[in-house]
Amino acid sequence: MVEQFDLRPNAASNDELLYYDSASAIICAVGSRYKSYCSNIARTFLIDATSSRSKAYEVLFKAHNAAISELKPGKKVSAAYQAALAVVEKEAPELVSNLTKSAGTGIGLEFRESGFNINAINTKPTLLKHTFVETSFTMRLYSTFKIAFCTQMYTKQRMHSHTNSANKTH
Repeated sequence: MVEQFDLRPNAASNDELLYYDSASAIICAVGSRYKSYCSNIARTFLIDATSSRSKAYEVLFKAHNAAISELKPGKKVSAAYQAALAVVEKEAPELVSNLTKSAGTGIGLEFRESGFNINAINTKPTLLKHTFVETSFTMRLYSTFKIAFCTQMYTKQRMHSHTNSANKTH
């Protein structure tokens, strides 16, 4: 079986059946444009994750939080990338070669705001007018799901938000 993956933002579906095994990760991404403003959201599903995949996820989660902690007014954008890189170098140096050159980007009028690429060379300061939204609906890496067959797995954060939303009355 020859598998074809197209992870470009403008990729289209094909007629191939979704295939996975115990080493698979399924990445689902969707974006939209409304009156020239862009949005994008992605979710990753780890199917019956191996211990090495689980470790990679845990390290990525820590790196993600380290990057977010550096996104403060006046700090250089590159500081966020360096913070994420430092976590991976310390906790899983074997994964450093797999990192992309960017840890993220701004989104708004461009699908990927060219002036706000979170990488090692962007020395622009983060400004007070930049918006970083974290609400109960911003799930970040909490939206990566570990799926084990015949077993229901929730993180504490997922279970808490699931319980709260189910008990609300409108």
